[in-house]
Amino acid sequence: MRRVKHTTYTNQVYVHLISSGTLLTTSEIRSQLPHAKNQISAALSNLRKCKAVDIIEEDGIRYWYATPENDTRSREILEVVEGITRKRKPKPCKPSSPTPTSPSPPAASIIAASASSESKPTNSFKLSFTEADGRITLRLECGEDTPWRWQPTDSPAVTSGRGGTIEITLG
Repeated sequence: MRRVKHTTYTNQVYVHLISSGTLLTTSEIRSQLPHAKNQISAALSNLRKCKAVDIIEEDGIRYWYATPENDTRSREILEVVEGITRKRKPKPCKPSSPTPTSPSPPAASIIAASASSESKPTNSFKLSFTEADGRITLRLECGEDTPWRWQPTDSPAVTSGRGGTIEITLG
């Protein structure tokens, strides 16, 4: 008899972060998934070690987002043995040092959170990255009541505002 395979808590949390497409707090993830707090915390910790998710921290609140382009958990490697081409999966990567908390691709911090009086942000923003001609363009579309802040990591200058569309080109 064959064993029935189930998806892991880690994979379920990862798929949920990718499908949401926004920044989520741990409590929001817990309220949307039927798992215990320790299972979600362990899954997020494991995903962060493998660079599949990252954190933006603002005022003591951690906002999680998926980074599938940096995921080192598994990848296919093309292997050629005696004229035969085949694909294999390597062992998962376990980095020994913790990863930095700065967001990727641009080296800067961008925070967009709701100005709502509730404890839970409404996530009324959309963040997208595009690359063309060696330049990275970051586009942040905010709802009219959503405050935002931009601070390059190499500069103490902070630009902030409320609502609208912010477009930054790097490179």
